[in-house]
Amino acid sequence: MLRVSTLYRNIVEEEGLKTKTLRPTDRIGKFRKIFPKMEKWLNYIDKFIIFSIELIGYNILNYYNKNIVYHITDHSNSIYSLCLLNKAKVITCHDVLAINSMLGKNPKKRLKFSGKLLQKLILVGIKCNHRIVCVSKKTENEIRKLVDDKNTKINTVLQPLNYKFEPIKKEKAIRIVIKQIVQYNECIENGFILHVGGNQWYKNRMGLCAIYNELNSIRSNLNQSRIPLILAGKKPTRELVCFAEKHRDLKIIFLISPTNKEINALYSLANLLLFPSIEEGFGWPIVEAMACGCPVVTTGKEPMTEAGGSAAIYIDPSDSVSAAKITNEVINWSKDRKKMQAELGFQNVKRFCRKAFAQEYRRAYEDALGINKKDSSD
Repeated sequence: MLRVSTLYRNIVEEEGLKTKTLRPTDRIGKFRKIFPKMEKWLNYIDKFIIFSIELIGYNILNYYNKNIVYHITDHSNSIYSLCLLNKAKVITCHDVLAINSMLGKNPKKRLKFSGKLLQKLILVGIKCNHRIVCVSKKTENEIRKLVDDKNTKINTVLQPLNYKFEPIKKEKAIRIVIKQIVQYNECIENGFILHVGGNQWYKNRMGLCAIYNELNSIRSNLNQSRIPLILAGKKPTRELVCFAEKHRDLKIIFLISPTNKEINALYSLANLLLFPSIEEGFGWPIVEAMACGCPVVTTGKEPMTEAGGSAAIYIDPSDSVSAAKITNEVINWSKDRKKMQAELGFQNVKRFCRKAFAQEYRRAYEDALGINKKDSSD
């Protein structure tokens, strides 16, 4: 989330606000090389003990400055709210997926005892904030249920993209990605299906492969050529590798840890982005792809529908046959139809602008200061 914090800082500074970034420093965590099995716990000491002490110290040093607003840019760090109980605070909530897993609402993701304890503390920390900003209406609705406090002001602010995604001409885009997938020149030239994301259960990478398998069966029955699938993101799980090995007749390509520049090029070359997530905090690849003129086929439920608006094509990922049929229809669109969809995407992307974001957060900071002053006078 460091990139998100940097994005927020840059945008609000453009609005004329002064900022200072406070974050944990790698101190005890340096011993991970000596104690590799203790890496997680060493990082926790840096993050939750040492930095909390430093944050309290910073708060004391600035005790008389009543115009400071502490913005916790990621809800997973909400524990720091406990160090700032009497200070003006704003927290940004990106999703409640892990909290819902702690509450037993996500049977596909069960947490260990330490994970449950951490999420309980995160929820307590979130509730210590009277000004909460969410990245989607879905997250906002879920946070309202979890917080259930009429004194807490909660709203949604759409985030701008953290990279200048834009259409790239085919020749230039090919030059950008050719080194990464040089052995797959054919798919670069003739198009492919793209997925961008990690291995989290809700990203539904195996469901994606099931849809892709059905898609190629449909295309084979229609005497249409096979179309490759590129999964750009984290290193594939063993399950994904086994699927690819079992279906060697399909062209499944894993592109590990691509840069934003490479992802931009892939969006510009792809026939479409296939994004069949089960859950999301928001679903940034949907907006990124549209910014590059790439058609988007994604899950027809919130928050994907919020990100895609009327510019995306929606499917039910649990019905792989139906999803594959819809995907194939998009692949076979005429040039005019693709151009029209790209224009819809460009219009949709305009909703995620830096100026509106900065203005909304300025209001949130003013709210937090007003709430804090009111609480101090009571």
